[in-house]
Amino acid sequence: METGHGSIKRLARSLGDLGREAKTFGCALGSGSRGTNKLVIVGTPTYEPWHFTAHLADEARRQGRSDLSPTLLRWQIAPGAPAHLSVSADEVARASRDTTVLVIPDGDDPELLERIMDAHRRGARVMTIERAGSDLALCSHELLTVGAERSDRDYDACQHVVSSVAPGR
Repeated sequence: METGHGSIKRLARSLGDLGREAKTFGCALGSGSRGTNKLVIVGTPTYEPWHFTAHLADEARRQGRSDLSPTLLRWQIAPGAPAHLSVSADEVARASRDTTVLVIPDGDDPELLERIMDAHRRGARVMTIERAGSDLALCSHELLTVGAERSDRDYDACQHVVSSVAPGR
């Protein structure tokens, strides 16, 4: 997917209201992260949002926004994985008020929900991009819901919009 400035604007427009919501969510991510020291991104055991994480890392680097340089938290770490791919999802439960936790699940997962609730109780800022209504909405400070009637392409497009807008593009 092409992610140049003009194509992101077109992509957001093509999503209609959802595109506007994605831009608002991206702005909230970008403005709120300045008050925290760490941005972590986590999915579920069956879905790792590595694609989103990579795009956000690239955009943050281009825009000089080291505060938006994310750490991908992983449920399973391969032996010998490099350091940046070796941070466990267990870190979510230890997140505190200096952390923004961005959750991008592929459905409900009780273990993820429990860890996110722990992070919320410890004062972490919780933001969620979800596919449809879930219990994560109960503990999210910011929520972007891509309805079940929307295509997987729309879900992916929203993530591209958010990762491009957050650094201030």
